[in-house]
Amino acid sequence: MAKTQIKRGKQKWRNKPGELVYTGDISSEEVQVDVLLYSPETDEISFKKKIEEFKDYSGYRFIDVKGLNNKDEMQRIGAILGLDDLLLEDIMHMGERPRLELQKDYLFLIMKNLYLDKENIRIVQEQLSFVVKDRTIVIFRDSDSEVINYAKEKLKNSKHSLRRFGTDYALYYIMDLLVDNYFLIVSDVEEQIEQIEEAIISGEESMNLEEVYRIRKELLLLRASIWPLEDVIHGMIREEGLIENSTKEYLRDLKGNISQIMDYTSIYRESILGLFDIYLSNTSNKMNSIMQTLTVISIMFIPSTFLAGVYGMNFKEFPELGIKHAYPVFWIINIALMIFMYRYFKNKRWL
Repeated sequence: MAKTQIKRGKQKWRNKPGELVYTGDISSEEVQVDVLLYSPETDEISFKKKIEEFKDYSGYRFIDVKGLNNKDEMQRIGAILGLDDLLLEDIMHMGERPRLELQKDYLFLIMKNLYLDKENIRIVQEQLSFVVKDRTIVIFRDSDSEVINYAKEKLKNSKHSLRRFGTDYALYYIMDLLVDNYFLIVSDVEEQIEQIEEAIISGEESMNLEEVYRIRKELLLLRASIWPLEDVIHGMIREEGLIENSTKEYLRDLKGNISQIMDYTSIYRESILGLFDIYLSNTSNKMNSIMQTLTVISIMFIPSTFLAGVYGMNFKEFPELGIKHAYPVFWIINIALMIFMYRYFKNKRWL
């Protein structure tokens, strides 16, 4: 089971500021580094496996660091890139909330890569940390990420927009991919809600109320992972120096997408509350229908019960006891009364 934010935070409590503690789920201490060197002036791109090999390159550098569970290696990478221990501490802590830090010479961003586990109705999150400085973008992640791999593949294409713009645009491009994933999650959640709503309305016995609670919980997690991004993007738009004006236009559009997703999550939270009301109403109606049927059936037998009680009394003188066909007449009267009451209830639509 994945750790929650609180459980991850406990691993940092009582530690000194700047003390590097990895709080993720990956036990391997292997660190993989990919360095991609590119320039708008040339179609060529260089691939390096050592982070030291980008120092003398005058173009743009795309550095992908995969694996954060090695304290010594992280300190070495931080020293090469000029990152202090406080920043590395936040990178290695997988329970950080999405946020933006703007310094004089670099930009630091934390975002969540989210996808929905449909089988267990659970949102899985991966933390991505970005540092943009000196024509360099550095990405820190503790596991494999389809989004980063996809961006690296596009970067290899000399005609792609990633090759024509700087590292600020590369950051925007990855952020846009992550937000696209958020849209997919919202779409999947909507589909799950519709299926549960149909099951509730149709009264399917297989409908599990726990699924509704899980979706509600995951919507809260989705909202907590997305709503800070509005402030993050607003801060990037206001930043001067590291973000080009041309990239800020894309960021404004991205901010609109974030607002749209937030609206969707609010709508679906209301839908979840509506599902609870529908479920409780259906349960109450079903119980009322059962009680009504049982009550009507009981009332149909009241005349027969009354006659059986009367003729079951221990009196010596019962005039009807001497009649030859008293027994079949008794049954005929009972059946006639039951038929009459059945038709009466049917006309009243009580059955």
